[in-house]
Amino acid sequence: MAKYSYEFKRKIVEEYLGRKAGYKTLAMKYQIDHSQIRRWVNNYKQFGDEGLMRSRNNRAYSVEFKLEAITRYETSECSYQQLALELGLTNPSMIVNWR
Repeated sequence: MAKYSYEFKRKIVEEYLGRKAGYKTLAMKYQIDHSQIRRWVNNYKQFGDEGLMRSRNNRAYSVEFKLEAITRYETSECSYQQLALELGLTNPSMIVNWR
């Protein structure tokens, strides 16, 4: 997976939030999948600038936390993205991997 700078992600998020373009238009403009842009926008809305910054430390999650995440996903109607935001995670694919 490509790593993008904070500045680049912030620029795209600002374009979206400033209503200059939608997800698909930005995806075509920057050659990035529109779901990635949606993830950045959601992370920014939930966590602010922190949501766009790369984590420099690998955080360890307990087995109990992972099981709770999986259980909540399987017993609710929410998406991986929604659940990740609720749990304070910026990367919903972690839940996918745990599952």
